[in-house]
Amino acid sequence: MLRYPTTIATIDYDGQIDSGAIASLRQLFANDVEVDQAHARLRDEQENGVRNDVTVSPSTSTTTTMSLFARPISDRNEEEVFSLLASALDGDMDEARTGAKEASLPHINDELVVDYLTARANHLEK
Repeated sequence: MLRYPTTIATIDYDGQIDSGAIASLRQLFANDVEVDQAHARLRDEQENGVRNDVTVSPSTSTTTTMSLFARPISDRNEEEVFSLLASALDGDMDEARTGAKEASLPHINDELVVDYLTARANHLEK
């Protein structure tokens, strides 16, 4: 994805992905219709007393952005977000496996690096 801001997604030991990163990716992949629907949903929630912690305004603050994209906005958007995350994790797993193989070559033979990268690849596979 060229010319887009970098998003760091922290994945906890139990597989939970940082909600802020997911919200940022949802925003990144949202089309204009989805953004308008998210604004309308937040306005409706405020009018019905469900949400009173944020203000919907034309200028998008971090709080508003997080509120708009804290929940899924469409099936299409969710598929895009989690496809990107799955692809990145798969690539990281392959890199860890490749690094472990290279670190085990006779001229390198670094057991600590091999063990670390093998464990990392196994953890990413889960």
